[in-house]
Amino acid sequence: MHIKKIAITEEKRIYPIEDLNRSFYINEGSIDRQELIKHNHEGIIKTSTGHKVLFCEPTFKDNYDRMKRGPALIIPKDIGFVIAECGLTKKSIVIDAGAGMGGSCCQLAALCEKVYSYDVEPKHLKIVKENCIKLDLDNVLLEEGDVCKITTPEKVDLMLIDIPNPHNVLESAKRNLKQGGFLVLYTPHINQVQEVFKLLDDDFKFVSTIEIIQRRWEVDDIRLRPKHNMLGHTAFLTFIRLFKRS
Repeated sequence: MHIKKIAITEEKRIYPIEDLNRSFYINEGSIDRQELIKHNHEGIIKTSTGHKVLFCEPTFKDNYDRMKRGPALIIPKDIGFVIAECGLTKKSIVIDAGAGMGGSCCQLAALCEKVYSYDVEPKHLKIVKENCIKLDLDNVLLEEGDVCKITTPEKVDLMLIDIPNPHNVLESAKRNLKQGGFLVLYTPHINQVQEVFKLLDDDFKFVSTIEIIQRRWEVDDIRLRPKHNMLGHTAFLTFIRLFKRS
């Protein structure tokens, strides 16, 4: 992983540590390299100013939150629902397109057996590759190309599609999805959903279109209320299943 350890102060501030062979400097003071090595970068260690800092292992999310940025990504509130709604497991094989900066690709690869990731922009795939390396993901196959024209070596459980013209992907879905597999469209505009719906034939079953709104709350000794800002519309998620007749 890109981050080797995380350090948490008494005020619950979190600092990422990328190099375990250097002394540690934060607002709460410093810790000498030899002191960190003596404690194996674990447990509670005091800084030069007497502050206690807890050192522990990072999670996948600690590293995911610090990926290299690029094109807009499918954020956790949406990708989490896709994973749950499609019933993905460690045996699932999926297609992710367009790859963008690799947000959904990396989340899926951390769970599934294999991810085929497509994008028409080589610079996007370069960012995805860098992020996969940082996250120690070796089960992602990156390909430059139009997902509407590809044929994968094996049938897949999910095609997660984030492209401007999702109505063009239906024939590709018939070629590449397993029976009962999911085609999930991530679209910013609802008219894109309707355009796809009009083109669905008897091989497809429309399941649902959903928009997920995320609102956090303020909780302390005095306050118990929703925060004024919330994460509203990002895109519509449309779930379609393939039941091919012939």
